[in-house]
Amino acid sequence: MKTYMYKDSVYSFEGNISLQVETDWVMPWRIDYAKRDFYPFLTNERAKQCAGIRLCFTTSSRNIILNMTDIEAGTKLDLVVNN
Repeated sequence: MKTYMYKDSVYSFEGNISLQVETDWVMPWRIDYAKRDFYPFLTNERAKQCAGIRLCFTTSSRNIILNMTDIEAGTKLDLVVNN
């Protein structure tokens, strides 16, 4: 499994194929984002669903805020603290 360390070296993504990195946000993809046109049988909506992708980081903070957009109703997340 590949690990993609984000440019600030504070957090990483595990389980994705590529990252779409924009000025103020990043999104993990399950296909090669740069070659998404090579997958005509997949819609962009299906390909960017990040099932099985882990966001990993270490912090001493007591509070964590995660902003997610375009999430389907009923989507469930797992949160693991201290392994």
